[in-house]
Amino acid sequence: MASAYHAPLAGSLFIAEILFGTLMLASLGPVVISAVIALLLTQFLNGGAAPLYHVVLQQNLSALHYGLMLATGLLAGLCGPLFIWLMDYSHRGFVKLKLAPPWQLALGGLIVGGLSLITPAVWGNGYSVVQSYLLLPPSGALLVGVFICKLLAVLASSGSGARRGLYPDAVCRPGDGHAVCLLQQAVATGK
Repeated sequence: MASAYHAPLAGSLFIAEILFGTLMLASLGPVVISAVIALLLTQFLNGGAAPLYHVVLQQNLSALHYGLMLATGLLAGLCGPLFIWLMDYSHRGFVKLKLAPPWQLALGGLIVGGLSLITPAVWGNGYSVVQSYLLLPPSGALLVGVFICKLLAVLASSGSGARRGLYPDAVCRPGDGHAVCLLQQAVATGK
């Protein structure tokens, strides 16, 4: 995550909390060191750090825009405990099925595969989804649909025991920002 998103500290905290279930210094130290090394190696191999996404600002930002960004960040932060609870609930649901681990993983994969028939945006780390959001912003309905499918795919993946595919932020955070923009535009125009 550190090298993919140019965010070694955020990636380290995410991995430590979600995968290890703890933010203890003993487990966090090696994760941070490996994240920084991954970031430095990626920058070395790519010839330096380049912006992950190229965004052209269409207007000057006002205090209202910064307030909306702050509110979006706070709302996203408050959703963190809900996300962890949903992951735990999903895992408990898979355990209640009393399937052997390979069948549990197969069921999780089947769910993710079914969701990918609805939208391929559930696959991967979300880079292509974010790029498409930036190039051609989606409608509110499409945004909600992709968000729900990605969330369900992450819950099926993690709940079944596969600790990969836990990248909801790559899709959800830009989607949150776009949703706030759509809401702000609707309020401003009265539609």
